[in-house]
Amino acid sequence: AELISNVLRRFSLEQRMRMGANVMLCGGGALMPGLQARLRHELRAIMHHEHAVKVWTAGDCISDSWRGGARLAAMPEFGTLLITKQEWEEKGPSYLKEHRAGNTYIADQQAAVMQVDSA
Repeated sequence: AELISNVLRRFSLEQRMRMGANVMLCGGGALMPGLQARLRHELRAIMHHEHAVKVWTAGDCISDSWRGGARLAAMPEFGTLLITKQEWEEKGPSYLKEHRAGNTYIADQQAAVMQVDSA
């Protein structure tokens, strides 16, 4: 829950509410007995009491994340999310902060939108 909380802090209150109400567990780890209930309990402890918290498990924990990745790869804009080996070698790991593939890029874009909206 701490990791999820750290990620949610990067977003606006409205976005945090939407994301906290839709936490999906997938992959083999999602099959651990009690994980869903524990995560739900821990998220409720860190989210505002009025925010809905919903934690659910993928229908097929083992394959659904792969299917999601396959759908993403089939999208026309998928190529804009990639970094070439040449870009990596020329610009290094810090380039991810500037590139659409990086979490920092997304958070920075959200912060810019929030500043414009509050002006």
